[in-house]
Amino acid sequence: MATSAMIAPKRCAATLTLPSLANWCGADMGYSTCGMHANPNRGPRTCDGCDSCPKCDGFTLRLVKCPVNYCGTDRLCPKCLPKYGKRDHSSCRKASAEMKARDARRAQLISCGLFVRYSATMCGEMVKVTFTNDVTDKEMLMSKETYHAIPLLEPATISDYQGYGPVVAYS
Repeated sequence: MATSAMIAPKRCAATLTLPSLANWCGADMGYSTCGMHANPNRGPRTCDGCDSCPKCDGFTLRLVKCPVNYCGTDRLCPKCLPKYGKRDHSSCRKASAEMKARDARRAQLISCGLFVRYSATMCGEMVKVTFTNDVTDKEMLMSKETYHAIPLLEPATISDYQGYGPVVAYS
């Protein structure tokens, strides 16, 4: 009768997908680790292209970075490097430029002494929005409609929201 010690495990049979911000250039988000090692939840990262394990298959993953540091670093095996190593990062360049412009606008608003939207949570039927000036915070309540009137990525101040509906201090 075969025991579990006598049965050879299949290589890289179990992978665990963990969330990450990697691969914003159109590939799926997340990454996998090999589940065939001492701690299956903390095994070595696998290839982003084919999920093969560097420890099981005896290779080194090559790190391929975004030229504008916008999307995540790809970890590729020697087989996947020619196929995925030369991705088009034109969307990264555009998104990076947009992000830098938003960050500059946010910094400009804060330097003028204004409070800029930082986070939001539902509070009953209202939205509690936290505004910050990087020193202190203010919490304000507004309707969902007022909150959604300004795109989420755009830096927004309390007075910006007051143009769309009532905004009251949260106490």
